[in-house]
Amino acid sequence: MLFCLNAYGQKSNPVSYQNAEVQALEETVSLLQAENKTMQEHLDYLEKEIELCREDIRLKESTINDNQSHWLTILSIVIGAIVTVLGIGLGIIAPIVLNYRNDRKQKKIIEKVRSDLKNKIDAVQQDAKSAKDSLSEITELKANIEAIRKEIDKSKKAAERSAKKSLAIQYYAQALIEKDKSRAIELCTKTIELYPNVPDPYNKRGALKEETGDIDGAMKDFNKAIELNPEHVEAYCNRGALKEKIEDLDGAMIDFSNAIAIDPNSLRAFVNRGSLKIKMGDNNGAMLDFNKAVELDPNEVLAYLSRGLLREKLGDNQAAMKDFNKAVQLNPSDYLVYQSRGFLKREIGDNEGAIKDFDMAIVLNPDQASSYNERADLWRIIGEYEKALNDINVAIEKDNTEHVFYVTRGEIYMAMDKPDDAIRDFSHALSINNDIKEAYENRAMCYRKLAEIEKDPTKKVELVTRGEADEMKAESLKDSN
Repeated sequence: MLFCLNAYGQKSNPVSYQNAEVQALEETVSLLQAENKTMQEHLDYLEKEIELCREDIRLKESTINDNQSHWLTILSIVIGAIVTVLGIGLGIIAPIVLNYRNDRKQKKIIEKVRSDLKNKIDAVQQDAKSAKDSLSEITELKANIEAIRKEIDKSKKAAERSAKKSLAIQYYAQALIEKDKSRAIELCTKTIELYPNVPDPYNKRGALKEETGDIDGAMKDFNKAIELNPEHVEAYCNRGALKEKIEDLDGAMIDFSNAIAIDPNSLRAFVNRGSLKIKMGDNNGAMLDFNKAVELDPNEVLAYLSRGLLREKLGDNQAAMKDFNKAVQLNPSDYLVYQSRGFLKREIGDNEGAIKDFDMAIVLNPDQASSYNERADLWRIIGEYEKALNDINVAIEKDNTEHVFYVTRGEIYMAMDKPDDAIRDFSHALSINNDIKEAYENRAMCYRKLAEIEKDPTKKVELVTRGEADEMKAESLKDSN
């Protein structure tokens, strides 16, 4: 008698060799084979599902580049879980294959495996999504931080530029109002150090250097200002005036004309060029320039003053007086307009009116020595010798390098019948400038005056000889002029 074990290892009922029992057994085996085939199909399907899960996990893994080791750990856990599930599944499937009676239980186990796998896959997907979201947030955060850093750098540079510009403006503004020329030059230099490509500080520094006697330095600064801005009208005017001062008259004319070409409304350029044309003998051209200046600005004092001086030179005293009166009307606080009108009034014999104008010029500018000199000469003309002597002494005290002042005082001493004092002043004037015709003429008269009262024949001859020598020198200067 044979025994068969059921799916759970229990003994089956005894089986005989009888034909009916054999046939029944064969049918049972056939049925079992059919069930086994069905189980194999289920197993194949399950393996396909598992492979799909594995593929999905591999895809998710590839998206997590920055946390590979972390996700490898997760993948290992998942694979372990799968293996565990497979082990459980196979442990269950094997008996099921052998025991067709547990079909319903088999289906439940398969469903549980599927559910567990799905949960694991969902968890992996969720972790992958979280990692991806975290990575995206980190990337976005880095981008934001970088943008903030760039904005801070930009703001910092803007602040540095603003501070630099503010400091340069401060230096230049101080230079414009600084009375100490050396200090003003220093402030312009500091401005240039901060902004070396801005023309205005060079132009200003050039004007200051010219005033302090640094002609070469001034010319270099004017050249630089024009180099940086070839249309800088003021720099052309300044350089032209400097060239005129150093007797480069042709160069000055070019600069003034360039300024006018750049700005046909530049009043200063027309006035400067008009004054230069007078020096070059072109009085008609000068008058055209001055007329243009008056046309450009009917309220500009300098235009009337310049034209008035030219009209006076040309002998048109009435028109000149009209221009000077207009200048005084426009700017009654300018000592120059009173000086200019005073000269003309003296020329036409209005000495009292001239003295009043020089009085006003001195009130407006008490440091201008020439006004004292002119008023002193007027006091001499009208016989106020003490007033004349007081004024000329003030003029010489303010400027002892001007030869004209010594000539004026010599003439006052002559009027006061002090030929010795007069000769001393005329000689001093000639020591400053030995080409003064009036000084030789006046000194010659003083020598002859002394010769007239000299009782010593030898000294008388000596004085007459000196007087003749001065007369000859004065005549030579007259002929050369």
